Amino acid sequence: MQMGSQSRVTIDFTVAADGRPIDIRRVGASYTPNADDLARELAASGFAAGVPHRDCQVTYVATRTPIAMADVADLLSASIDSRPSREAIDRIKPANSDCLNPAPSSLLRGYPDFAKLKGSVGRLQWSMVKLDIDAAGKPTGIRTLTGTNDAALDQAGRDAVARSRFSGGKRTGCLYPYRKAAQPLPAPAAPEEQSFRPDGATCPVDLEWAVQPVLRYPDNYRKRGIEGWAIIAFDAAPWAATGNIRVLAAEPAADFGMAAVNIITSARLAPSNRAMSAASSGWVT
Repeated sequence: MQMGSQSRVTIDFTVAADGRPIDIRRVGASYTPNADDLARELAASGFAAGVPHRDCQVTYVATRTPIAMADVADLLSASIDSRPSREAIDRIKPANSDCLNPAPSSLLRGYPDFAKLKGSVGRLQWSMVKLDIDAAGKPTGIRTLTGTNDAALDQAGRDAVARSRFSGGKRTGCLYPYRKAAQPLPAPAAPEEQSFRPDGATCPVDLEWAVQPVLRYPDNYRKRGIEGWAIIAFDAAPWAATGNIRVLAAEPAADFGMAAVNIITSARLAPSNRAMSAASSGWVT
């Protein structure tokens, strides 16, 4: 992650008895560039099980490193999630590589049978294969350059490259990545939503919507297969506008509560002849 010099992001969290981080929330509301994934990465982490811990805190500190000085392994890892710049490609490509001048065309591209690979819960697995191509278009010198150290994916990637064929003549120092999507990390156990219904609530349990809530999953959590939920409350005016939206609970991270608030903000209840309070509980999974 590249941010301003010595940028800091602090996150509070709890460690559940099974070692899983929950109740994850950023300290402070100021915007910090490129920090949206930090809470997600913490949610996919694990601690020793056995004894729960409360009032935990971690501070991430980022410094800016020019691409010319960045570690090649870090650049390779970053290229899996985003398209690298021309400068980054020049740093990533193997010495004496001529694979991009121009790039060979694929006649046959092999892929692993990803369904047979176990994968990792909450984490993307990837493998970068290095290869040369002979004059007939057949891959040679196939080897795993780097990745997430998933032996099965590394082997499947090498096998897939071996089945591939190319045109355009002989090439040296080509790279090809394979990605295995994260396996779902189930949401922490959710409480009974009606237990959050405040005394004196005037809203019916089953709501009628003029504009249905559009469920939008927090995209950065989707990428890691991290599931979550949120319970929110809100009031409704007679003309159906929603307001006073507040998050009552959200797990494993406050980001799911923010997503739920956005969902309800864009929805409208059916018109009524009276205002309603504590209108509903909402879920994002």
